[in-house]
Amino acid sequence: NSAYSRRLNYSGSNAAPGAQLSAGMSRASAIGPLDRAGLPDPAGRYALISIGMSNTTQEFQAFMPLAAADPSKDSRLAIVDGAQGGQTAADWANPGCACWTTLDSRLQQAGLTRAQVAVAWVKMANSQPSGGWPAATLQLEADTVRVMQALAARFPNLRLAYLSSRIYAGYATTTLNPEPYAYQSGFAVRGAIEDQLTGLLPFS
Repeated sequence: NSAYSRRLNYSGSNAAPGAQLSAGMSRASAIGPLDRAGLPDPAGRYALISIGMSNTTQEFQAFMPLAAADPSKDSRLAIVDGAQGGQTAADWANPGCACWTTLDSRLQQAGLTRAQVAVAWVKMANSQPSGGWPAATLQLEADTVRVMQALAARFPNLRLAYLSSRIYAGYATTTLNPEPYAYQSGFAVRGAIEDQLTGLLPFS
């Protein structure tokens, strides 16, 4: 597959391309409170959600009280942990996954609608990866792209999504997501972002 071959030629810079950075800043400046139908409303609310697995929810649960205590946080911003233990990238890539229903339920419990979700943090992995390099990485990349497309379809006012790779797994005592697969997940994230940059697989 020529497209996959292209994405294996990893090189580049940590600096975002100018056009992409400008577009991102423009999207960020447009984020603000919305009514339940998703229309701009100074008296409304908007949400940051997390998407991912147990490691994601553990980190997000640690982040949430820090964010709540930050005096610069907009009081209208709701932070909702959608990440769930045991839910892999392959699970989230399935539109019928119960993980999406659980996320909807958590939004409802927070008094929010899908139309009020503005930002997502996405950190995923697949359990018990096998196949070596690059097969497992390409599978994770494909799952990530499908998740991003699902996010764009489910949340019409989603403006930004931040992608993270798996944390270092060198001290892991199980084969759930060991090295070098955890490290190589960074290349899956890179490939998904490159897809968005080039328009090969647009997310929205």
